[in-house]
Parts: sequence; C-alpha cells; structure tokens
Amino acid sequence: SEVKDTIEKSFGKSIDQVFKSIDPEPIGTASIGVVFKAELLSGEQVVVKVKRPGIEKLMETDFSILRFLADQAEWASEEIRYLGIRRILDDFSMSLVNELNFNAEVMNCDRYRKVISSYNSDELIYIPKMYPEYSSHDVLVMEMMDGVPFSNHLEISKHLDELGPKLDDGLKIFIKTFLKDGFFHADLHGGNFFLLKNGQIGIIDFGLMGTLSKRGRKNFIAIIYSLITFNYENVVYEFLEVAHYEK
Repeated sequence: SEVKDTIEKSFGKSIDQVFKSIDPEPIGTASIGVVFKAELLSGEQVVVKVKRPGIEKLMETDFSILRFLADQAEWASEEIRYLGIRRILDDFSMSLVNELNFNAEVMNCDRYRKVISSYNSDELIYIPKMYPEYSSHDVLVMEMMDGVPFSNHLEISKHLDELGPKLDDGLKIFIKTFLKDGFFHADLHGGNFFLLKNGQIGIIDFGLMGTLSKRGRKNFIAIIYSLITFNYENVVYEFLEVAHYEK
C-alpha cells in the first residue's frame, strides 16, 4: 500500500491509468528502492523502482551519528585525523544523496548510452530504455530486460564459453569510457549485469556513476605506468599530486 501511494502521488493519477498490471511481489530489494515487474497500458514490459518511504530521514540520522563518531575520534587522535574519515563519510553521503533522486538516474542512463555508443559498434552492451514521462524523484520506470543476471552463478556458468570473448571486449569498452570520457558506471557488480537472450550484455542501475577530470585521468595513467615499471618513487609523487593532505 505504501508503494502504491508513492506511485500515485508521483504520477498525480491512479495507478490503473499508467499500468495495465503490476506484480505485487518485488523482484528485487535494496537499501534505497524496491523493484517490481509491470506492464504499461501500451503493452510494454517494464520494471518499476520505487524509493522506500522515509529513507531520506533514516539516512540523515545514520550519517549524523557516523559524523559525530568520526569527529570525536579525529578530535581524540591525531593519527586518526590523518586518515580523513570525516571526508570519506562526506563523500559517501553525497553519493548516496545523489542516488535518492531517480531523475538523476534517468539522465545518467541517457548520458552513458551516448558515451558508450562511441565504442559499442557491435552493440555488445545494451542500455535499457528509460521512461522519463513516468519517472520522478521517487519512482523510476525502465524497460524490462529478459536475461540471466551474472549474480546467478549456477545459470551463468553454463554460458562461460560464450561469455569469455564478450567480457574481454566489454572490458575494453569500459576502460575507454573511463580513460577517454571520464564518465563510467561506478557500481559494476554481478547483479547489475545480464546476459540477454540475444547474446548482448545488459547493464542496469545508473544511480551511482563516476566522473574523473582530464587531470585525474592523467594521474591515474601515470600511477599505473609507475607501478608496472616499478618506479615506486614516482608512485609516491603521483599520489601526493592527487591526495588531500595537510602540508
């Protein structure tokens, strides 16, 4: 009932005016949202991600407690202060707050589709269609992808021979989006990959995306090059170039 209320409040209309049907049993749950199968009035199969009611308040309370503990620890110990725990918490908090706005996820998906299209000539990677007209701050409607999630080890192991070369090509695509464009999927775990029936690899969940400036990309390449050439002195200088520290 809470999910139904959230959807209808978001759309400003009855749920029956948007969906022909919606499965009451969720197909996925996470800390921020719950995901359901649904069918639009047009007959298109979609998934609906609905933000958990009260999640903002819960996160605000949790981070307030963590910040207090971090501040007390840093006040009590100079060694702990150098670890920058409070700064890590602030960065993590900002990332999660961005994930709370599903409108941002829709925009991230559209941007990532454009970025990846430059390197995806064989259409190996499939980015699902978003429905911005049915999406809002609290609700996201996305194309349903029919495939096997990589987290399903039993099923995905049956396709390892087929997947090997595809994963090599997919890795090259992701490295290019990281190093050339500085915009990349920052939550690449097995549950966000699907082997589709047509052989493509589908990706979902664009709430957490990474960005890296041109300078940051140069520093990253320099660090990797220094490591593989065993130039550890240069590794130190490169880390000092990008790190936050008190002089």
